[in-house]
Amino acid sequence: MTENSNEKQINSFNKILFIILFVVIFFLILTTVIAFATGKAKFAKNLRVPEPIPVENKNNEEGIIPFSGLGRIRASTNPSENNSIRTPLVISPWFYYKKDDSEFYEELSKKAPQLKAVIISYFSKETKEHFQKIGEENVKKELLELINSHLVLGKIEKLYFSEYIFLN
Repeated sequence: MTENSNEKQINSFNKILFIILFVVIFFLILTTVIAFATGKAKFAKNLRVPEPIPVENKNNEEGIIPFSGLGRIRASTNPSENNSIRTPLVISPWFYYKKDDSEFYEELSKKAPQLKAVIISYFSKETKEHFQKIGEENVKKELLELINSHLVLGKIEKLYFSEYIFLN
């Protein structure tokens, strides 16, 4: 009889565990459904929307072409207060310029190393959290002002990122 009572205890214990598991799973599903139904949760809301890769359009009526001569830049942010490690990032900036402005193209090509240094310096001054807080659009605006301050023969109107990835 002791074996039979032990078996009954185990069966009742298994039933209790099953009920607890069912309640937890039901609660998780219910809260997920409620979060999406109320709009508080969105699928992939923190994913970056990739911008187009610069491609020269042969039928370009505006007479502009992309400049991607800065290439892929590897930089690192300032360490945050609670973490003494710098966060590495990869950024690939590009922009359009007027096709017939060969002097501006030469200036861009000549100053490419200097412009890369400006971008690396910009990211090294603040933390990853700061850049995430201000957002990609504000980063572009600030970088655009910095880059344009180093250019003499023309100005960049809009900056694009084909890559903007924090690696940590």
